[in-house]
This record gives sequence, C-alpha cells and structure tokens, in this order.
Amino acid sequence: MPQVFILYYIGPLPVILAGICLPSFKSVRRSRNISTTLLVNLISMAEATATEATEGKPIPKSRRSSRISFLGSSDTNQQDNAKPRCSHQMKTFFAEIATATLAFLIFGGIIVQTLVIVGQTNALCGQQIVPYENLWVNGFPKVVIEKHQRNRNTSNKGSGGTLLPLNLGFTTCRYDLVAASTASNGTFTDLPSFLSDWAGLTSLDVRWNKIQHIPLTMLSMKTLKTLLLQGNPVETMLNLSHQQLSNGSLPFRLTHVEGWELDALVRLDLTNTSLTNLPVDLHASLPCLREIYLGGSTNSILSPITPQLFLTWKNYNNTQPVQRCVGSNTVLSPSFQFKSVPQQHVAVAEVDFSFSTVPLTSTIWSFLSSKAFHVGLLNLRCSGLSNIDFTWFNNPQNIAHLHAIDFSDNNLDTQLFGSAMVPVEGIDGTLQDIEINAIWLLLRDLLQVNLGRFLMENGKCEVWWSWWCGGWCEFFTVFSQTSHPFFL
Repeated sequence: MPQVFILYYIGPLPVILAGICLPSFKSVRRSRNISTTLLVNLISMAEATATEATEGKPIPKSRRSSRISFLGSSDTNQQDNAKPRCSHQMKTFFAEIATATLAFLIFGGIIVQTLVIVGQTNALCGQQIVPYENLWVNGFPKVVIEKHQRNRNTSNKGSGGTLLPLNLGFTTCRYDLVAASTASNGTFTDLPSFLSDWAGLTSLDVRWNKIQHIPLTMLSMKTLKTLLLQGNPVETMLNLSHQQLSNGSLPFRLTHVEGWELDALVRLDLTNTSLTNLPVDLHASLPCLREIYLGGSTNSILSPITPQLFLTWKNYNNTQPVQRCVGSNTVLSPSFQFKSVPQQHVAVAEVDFSFSTVPLTSTIWSFLSSKAFHVGLLNLRCSGLSNIDFTWFNNPQNIAHLHAIDFSDNNLDTQLFGSAMVPVEGIDGTLQDIEINAIWLLLRDLLQVNLGRFLMENGKCEVWWSWWCGGWCEFFTVFSQTSHPFFL
C-alpha cells in the first residue's frame, strides 16, 4: 500500500508505519509483560526471604502474593513442611531466565541472520547493474524476497536465490517492482536499456547528469509516466541515428511527451534509420524542435519524398516557438529545417507530389531547398501547382542532380513566367531579337546541366513559342509539351 490510515481516520501516513512501527509496538507490549513477570518473581523472592528472617512470625496470608511463572504458576502460601522456598524459587527463576535467554538467542539469531542475508541481497542487486547502481539504491520499493513456490528447488540455493531461515522465501532482485527512482546530480552519460524491463517503473528523476542518449526501448515505454531530464544534453539534442524504428515511425514518447521533459528538444538526429514517415502534427508534441537530421543509406523517408513530409515542415514554419523555448539558453533558429549530418553523403531524392490533395503554396520551393537531400526527380503532375520559382532553378546547388521534371496537368500559365529578348538568326542570316518565354530559356540551361526528361502536358501554354527550342530539344531523352484543348 502506498499509504496507511490508523483507525481509518488518522492519516495518511507512510507505509513504514505498518511495516515496522506496528510490529515494534507489539514487541514492546510483549516485553512489558515479560518484565512484569520478572518483577513479580523478584518481589515474591524478597517476601519469602523476609519471612524467614523474622522471629518466626509468618506474613499474614492476605499479604502473600501469587507468583506468575513462565513454566507455570505457584503460590507462596505453601506448607511449612515443604522444602525451603528460597531454594525452589531460585531454581525456578534461573530456569525461566535460561529458557527466555535461549529463546531470545534462537529467535534473535534467526532475525539477525535473515537481516544479514537481506542486506547482502540488497547490495548484490545494486552491484549487478553497476554503474547504474543508484537507480536501485534510490529506488522504491525494493523487493528482495519472494515467496517459496512449489516448483522451486528446496535446497539452500534455489532458483530464486538463497533460501531464508524458517522457509520464509527466496532472495531475489525484483527490479520490475520498482515504482520510482532518482539518480540526479550524477555522472550518467546515457540511460541503460534494461530500464525498459522495469515494468513497474512510473517515475524516474535523472536531472543534472551528462546523459546524451536514451535507448529506443525506453522511448517506447508507456508505463513510465514521468521522466525528468533537466540539465542533461539530451534535453535539447536527441540522437536516434542507426536505429531500427518500429513500423518506420517515431517512438511513442516523441509523440506523447506528457510528463517527459522532451518538449524542449531542439535537434533530432534520424539519419540512417528505418523512418518512413513523420507525423504532420509533430509541432504540437515537440514545439521547440528546429532541426531534424535526415539522410543516410537506410533513410526510407526520402524514397520518395511525399506531401506528408512537406506538411510537417510547413506546420513548424507556420508556428511560432513557445515562450519557454525563446527564453531558454539554447539559441533557436528562426525557421525549422531538415538537415544532413556534416561530412555525410547527401541522398538524391525523388520528390513525388503527383495527384496530391495538399495545396502547394509558394513555400514548396523553400522546402525543396533543404540541405537534407538533393532533388533528383521533381514530379508535380496534377498537384495544383500554379507558378514556378525561377530563382530556385537558378541556384546551381538545387539543380545539380536534377534529371527529370513533370509539370503536367497543372494550371500553369506560361504567360506569367515572363520573357526575354534573344538574338535569333533569320532566314537572311541576320540576327534578330525575338521575345522568348522564360520557360524555354530555363530548359535550355537545364539541358546543359543534367536534365534529360521534361513533361509539361495539358498546361496553359502557347505552343508556338516552343519552336525556338528547334534542334536542342531533341537532346532530351523524353520531351513532351502540349496545351490543354481548353487553352488552344
């Protein structure tokens, strides 16, 4: 029981009152009865001695006392012709003392032996989890005895440990029954993975250590309701790289941080994990998060990049950091970003937003400027795209690995792209300046980089402009540009 009431009304009091104080009170009462018996015996002996010392005048019968004995009861009113009372009473007295002493030594020895074994087991339980022994030392409750079961070996070394005297049970380390523990102000650099086996653990205080890592198994614990991490590096930076995530999703505690001091997390490393998706409402659970590191050979979330990842990024950038994050010691970036770990290979990703119901605003081009990946294929077919950011395409870092584009089935009006005057050689051999749409100038430049496939079908295009591509359009592996009949 977590607490105790006395007479149902006085309390609550610590459970130790029921476990220690009540038995101690009963022991005091028994000791009082024993002391009373000894005092009565001494008084009886004194009275008998005083009677013999008188001048033959016995003490009146009304003044004589009955003597209570451990071995029986006797009356001081014995026959005069009996053996001397003093000798008989002394023998009885010493016999009682010897019996009481022997009983005390036997039972006291058993108690001391039991306490020694329990103490040794308690110390052993801590030694078994070095250097995390403080988690056991400061744990509550610490159960080191379990009842003897019929299927267990009855020798001194049963399967549960040492057999206690009087068959009280076996010693054991019941880590799974520890409900709360604290190891603050220590030197821990990580949390042990075996804590996930402590099924009864509901509260853990590890503040002001040097913890840099939390095991993935712990992040999946639903029974651990409270985890205090203040003053540890992991409070703001969590590294889950090279981990096999269950179902390709984030661990339970990163999306349900109630009671866990993870809401101040600023950086999250998910490189080389089996991650396949990020929740679009992650900003609600981790409001201070500003950087997520993606990439690596096993990061499935980039193969391909879907609108869900874009929504996660967009929701973060549309939400202002909470005041506690702004006022923290960590300098926060003004915007949320996907990044790659420095000196690590950046993946070439396929961006597939085709037939997406997510409205693509102008922020899509900021998202595609992420440093976590290079865009290899840009599939925006039937995605609701209404404009093209030529500034994004003019950045060499963005188009260095771009080999395919599909802008088909969008309401793209090429007249909004602008145009430029380009000198073109006429029939008579003279150069004439002709107004050319910016999309064709862009394609010419992309062809010189790496682009091999371009589709822009069923758009709002003026087809006659495409004549200018002339001979260089044939260098595309796939090239298709048509206008929807509605716009012809």
